[in-house]
Amino acid sequence: SPLADIETQSREKLYPTARALINLVKKFDDLYYEKKSRKNILEFPDIEQLALTLLTEHDEVSKELRDKYSEILMDEYQDTNALQEEIFSHISDGRNMFMVGDMKQSIYRFRSSDPIIFKRKNDLYKNEQDAENRKIILSQNFRSRDEVLQGVNDVFSAIMSEEAGELEYDDEQRLYLGNTTYENQDQSYTCE
Repeated sequence: SPLADIETQSREKLYPTARALINLVKKFDDLYYEKKSRKNILEFPDIEQLALTLLTEHDEVSKELRDKYSEILMDEYQDTNALQEEIFSHISDGRNMFMVGDMKQSIYRFRSSDPIIFKRKNDLYKNEQDAENRKIILSQNFRSRDEVLQGVNDVFSAIMSEEAGELEYDDEQRLYLGNTTYENQDQSYTCE
């Protein structure tokens, strides 16, 4: 079709520029890493990459760490990136990871975090007590009054969906009152 021909021509025309840009970025990365190495400097992503290289190239290190840790506890799991997930897959026995997270809190995508990693597990894991991969929903909020929670739920129910936020704001995502002592407190305030 004529449209397919135009797309092919556009790709062919852009390829040399895209290839040159990729080569430039790779060269910059190599020179930057070399300069850091000479000064004995590492950044967090460098440490992550070195850890993964160590684990993938030395099975005995992975095995030693798997044997050493009976449990791996991960907080803010929604901010995990693919590299970190790969690292943990090498030191986990596949049944000893306890992950805590909330996709609604993953709005900044720190350090290339990918909340879809969390979402996939959330969708795969089951609520049942005897499930092999079990999820526990912590939906009770103990810090806020019911009026605040209702307001938050109303707003997020209206604006959050798979298309906007990668998550359907359903009964599993809603916040529920966990601290009823607020309801018994005197709500009148006086100014002196």
